[in-house]
Amino acid sequence: MRILFVYQFCTLGGVEAVLKNRLPEFYRQGVDSEVLFLSDQGGSKAFKNFEKIHFENRGKELIRIIDEGRFDFIIPIDTPQIYPILKRSRFDGLQVTEVHTTNLDILKYLSAIGETNTKAIITPSRFEKELVFKEIKEFEKTGIPVYVVPNPINLELFQFKEPRSKPDKKVIGWVGRLEKGKNWKHFLEMASEMAKERNDLLFLVIGGRFAESNVKKDFLETVKRLGLIDCLKWVSFLDHDRMPAIYSLMGASGGCLVATSLSESFGITAIEAMACRCPVVASRVGGFQEVITDGENGLLFELNNTQEALTQMRTLIDDSSERTRIVKNAWVAVKENYSPERVVDRYLAVLRELIKKVPTDSQLEMKKATPLSHSVREKSF
Repeated sequence: MRILFVYQFCTLGGVEAVLKNRLPEFYRQGVDSEVLFLSDQGGSKAFKNFEKIHFENRGKELIRIIDEGRFDFIIPIDTPQIYPILKRSRFDGLQVTEVHTTNLDILKYLSAIGETNTKAIITPSRFEKELVFKEIKEFEKTGIPVYVVPNPINLELFQFKEPRSKPDKKVIGWVGRLEKGKNWKHFLEMASEMAKERNDLLFLVIGGRFAESNVKKDFLETVKRLGLIDCLKWVSFLDHDRMPAIYSLMGASGGCLVATSLSESFGITAIEAMACRCPVVASRVGGFQEVITDGENGLLFELNNTQEALTQMRTLIDDSSERTRIVKNAWVAVKENYSPERVVDRYLAVLRELIKKVPTDSQLEMKKATPLSHSVREKSF
């Protein structure tokens, strides 16, 4: 089986992390997978050890990659600008679309999904699936099926790594892009409240290198206004492969990861932290509610409810027995539900189901000629 994933840009976000986690398992299972990024926005380094990663946005070259690849599946991930290119190409396999965005302005592209050759939608959570039907009124009429396949995590990379030295303060971390949807200002507000009542905490913000200059300025001014200069460290960029050590440091210090997003299709940072024995406190929104069972493998708080969030944080950093229980449960949940083997098996099962339900044009032609035989594509499974 040959698959081409298409994504509009390569940064260091959640989709890129998902692709990095998937690809080795696809290769291990004999599935030839390639990725086409329409632009590199600083994330290409993360794929330096992977083969068949393309960075191209010129129409003719895109068509050449598609035509020469002879792919069984082409799977755009929130990249509608590739649809006209696909129609001009000689691609005759199955077109599937992955939907990860919770940005409603971006999600509007699904209003015209029925006019493309998309045969199915794959989302990483039930929340994302429900969002599609709720916000895109025209979608249900298309009859396009929607499958839920969670995102995987590389458990060989994301595991606890004993820090060389432990900080003398508990590290409370926040990871993400400095954008409105990640709600970074709420984290700073929580940090300010905690800093007023105790001096045993260090707040760590990771991300924001590619933010607009005015956003960076706003971030720094907010840090200063809230009196966090002496107790907060900002690391604007870290290679993805270094994140396990950071999550492990947070966990070993007695701290935790705090996720404040307004909405999340899945919540890959939460899973990464949980795999590294770092407990998570997250807003009760979107996919967080599916990966975190409140009080069992993590703690949730109502969106923007600072006092509830602080209470949950205090539980994790001050109640050692509760912390130990949650950390253990989190590791078990990640291993059982989000390993590459389990997730890729489910993903491939969806694709095989589609092969049976929606034959390609070339398969139909072959069946007309030899109605009792199976197509070459079906035999490849």
